Amino acid sequence: MVGDVRGNGRGVIQRAQGRYYDRYGSRGLVVAAGLGTIASLWAVTVLICAASAGFLVVPFHEVVPYFWYGAIVSVLAVSLGVLTTWSDVRLVLEWSGENRTRERAVKLWGKGLTLPTKVTLRTAAALYAAIVFVMLPAAVVDFDLPLWNYPVMVVAWAFIVIAASVYFVLGLEVLFRPQLRDVATHLPQDFEPTVRGLSLRTKVSLPVPAAIMFAVFFATGFADTSESYGTRTPSSQMTCLVS
Repeated sequence: MVGDVRGNGRGVIQRAQGRYYDRYGSRGLVVAAGLGTIASLWAVTVLICAASAGFLVVPFHEVVPYFWYGAIVSVLAVSLGVLTTWSDVRLVLEWSGENRTRERAVKLWGKGLTLPTKVTLRTAAALYAAIVFVMLPAAVVDFDLPLWNYPVMVVAWAFIVIAASVYFVLGLEVLFRPQLRDVATHLPQDFEPTVRGLSLRTKVSLPVPAAIMFAVFFATGFADTSESYGTRTPSSQMTCLVS
């Protein structure tokens, strides 16, 4: 039975996290992280498909196949992110019952702080590779886009992936916070951390430019450029995005 690690926080989310961790332990956190990440990626994919329909000036149903491509790629990318960091994930999974010792706490402390960033970056890299080398070329061919649209979309997707990664890192950090509190109670009194997490300043400042990136992309996707460029075409939408 995992001990009570709700801490002194009085927030509703913090108390809910504590109760969830008390009931399901480390394995529950890992399952919630995996399913939550996939579900969030699918939701983002729907929004991006809607914005892409605006960019391409086509009905939404014509970009629906790309949602299914994105859904499959999301599952594969998350799986790859977990598998490539499996040694760290295994330490998280093993933190329960009699395995909650000082020795394991020292090992897990640094791993737990860096795991959200490592998993997110590797998942994002896999996603971006699939988008750039498979999905975007297919879109250029399917919708008969000018070739100059491809590098613009490559750069735009780089910003989208970076922006999304910021929120996923912060979300995973919040999700695994109850476990880190539990680990902290088992650390030796003379423990000196060699790895530190993101500073408060970073956590506060990063979401702002990320939100701006998303806003620019979606606003441009749904913008009506017909008055500015004479006709609303994929190229005019891309030109609006570059501007």
